[in-house]
Amino acid sequence: MMNATEESLKFFCDGAEAELVVQKGDNIIFEMLEDGSMILFNETTQETHLLNATAGLIFKLCDGRVVSDIYVNFKGQIDDFKIIEEKIQNDFYRTIEELANKNILRIIQ
Repeated sequence: MMNATEESLKFFCDGAEAELVVQKGDNIIFEMLEDGSMILFNETTQETHLLNATAGLIFKLCDGRVVSDIYVNFKGQIDDFKIIEEKIQNDFYRTIEELANKNILRIIQ
């Protein structure tokens, strides 16, 4: 039996994301640091989050486009790292899901 994360990743990876739009959540203040990491503050929940450079890039790219377009842009920016395609895809969708679960991103169907 799959847990919620696995089911969500399967949903994304099966191509169902084509119609999903992802954008930054309401009331999120953020600052990118020199190393590419990012500090976010959710004014609604009063929570602070620190994203590594990869998650920060994903957050930055979530500007109201469909997930598949964001992924293509993301992948194009990290190709220099020679990371295995499957790992890139899993990390990308897991990060979107985690940020959505924390109300940092909104997924619109």
